[in-house]
Amino acid sequence: MARWVGSSCPRRPLDAIDVIQFGAIGNGTNDDSQGSSPDPFHQIHIINESRLLKFDPKAWKAVCQATKYNVPTLSIPPGTFLLSPTMFQGPCSSPTVNIQWIDTRQQPKKPYNYIQLQWCNHISPPNNSTWFEPYTDGIDIGQSRNVQIHDCSIGTGDDCVAIGGVSSYVNISRLQCGPGHGISIGSLGRGGLTDNVEKVHVRDSVLKGTTNGLRIKTRQGGSGYARKISFEGITLDTVAKPIIIDQFYCDQQPPCQNQSTSAVKVSDVYFSRVHGTTSTDKAVELKCSQIVACTNIVLTDINIVSASPEDTTTGAYCFNAYGSAGPTVPLV
Repeated sequence: MARWVGSSCPRRPLDAIDVIQFGAIGNGTNDDSQGSSPDPFHQIHIINESRLLKFDPKAWKAVCQATKYNVPTLSIPPGTFLLSPTMFQGPCSSPTVNIQWIDTRQQPKKPYNYIQLQWCNHISPPNNSTWFEPYTDGIDIGQSRNVQIHDCSIGTGDDCVAIGGVSSYVNISRLQCGPGHGISIGSLGRGGLTDNVEKVHVRDSVLKGTTNGLRIKTRQGGSGYARKISFEGITLDTVAKPIIIDQFYCDQQPPCQNQSTSAVKVSDVYFSRVHGTTSTDKAVELKCSQIVACTNIVLTDINIVSASPEDTTTGAYCFNAYGSAGPTVPLV
C-alpha cells in the first residue's frame, strides 16, 4: 500500500503532477469537480459514487499509477478550489506517494467529510494546516492503519477527526480542535455491523468550544470491539461534554429502539492528564451497554472544572463501566 505524506513546501517538486495540468482552475468560482474537462481531482472524491462512473480519473490516477518518478507527488498550487469531499485511495504503484498543498484553500460543495481516508496503510495528511469546514467532519478515517495526524488546526460543524471501523494504529498529536464535535471513535456497529478499532492514541492536543471532547460512540445491536485506546495530555477550553463513552448512540428520528441482542465491546481505554473547563455539569459520561460491559477503563490525573464562575460543580455518570479512577475532578 502507498504511504501518503502531506507537505507545505513552497516549491513544486520535480516529481510533481499538477492538478492545473488536468483541468482544475482554482479561482473559487468554477466547479473543479465538474468542469468542461473530466474531473481533475477524481478518484479523490470517491464518496460521490455517481461521478466515479461518469468521469475518468485524471490527476490522482496519474500520480497513483506513476512509475517513472522517484516519489510521485500530487501538487495543488495556490488558489481556491471548489471541491466535493476529498478521499485518497490506493493501492498505488509507488511505495511512497506525496500530496502537496501550497498555500491552498479548498471549499467543500456538500456537507460530508473534508478529507476521507479509506483502505490505506501508512498515511500522514498535511501538517501545519488550518481548516474550517462548517458542515463536515474534518478528517474521516475508515478501514485504515498506520495513520499519523499531527500539527493541525481544525474547525468544523461535526467531528474534527472521526475514526471508523476496521482502523488501527492511529496516532493523533498536537491537534487544535474547535469549533466542532471533538475527536470521535465511531459511531461503530451501525445496522448491526461488526466494527473493530484498536491502537488509537491521541495526545498533546487542545479542544476549544466543542460540543463533545474525547468520545467513543457505538450503536446498539452491533458487534466487534474498540480497545487499546488512549487520550493523554489533553487541554479543554469550554468543552460541553469532555469525556464520553456512549454505547447508546443514535442520530436518527424516530429515536432508535432499545436493543438487548449484542454490542461493540469497549475495553482498555486510558484517559490521562485531561485538564480544563466544561460549559456543562457533565464532565464525564460512561454509558456502557447493559449486554457487554466496558472493562479496564482507566482515568488518572483528570481535572475538569466549570467554565462558569457562578457554577464550580462538575459531575460524572457511569453505567456498567469497570476499571479504575484517581485522582479525578470530578470524582468518578
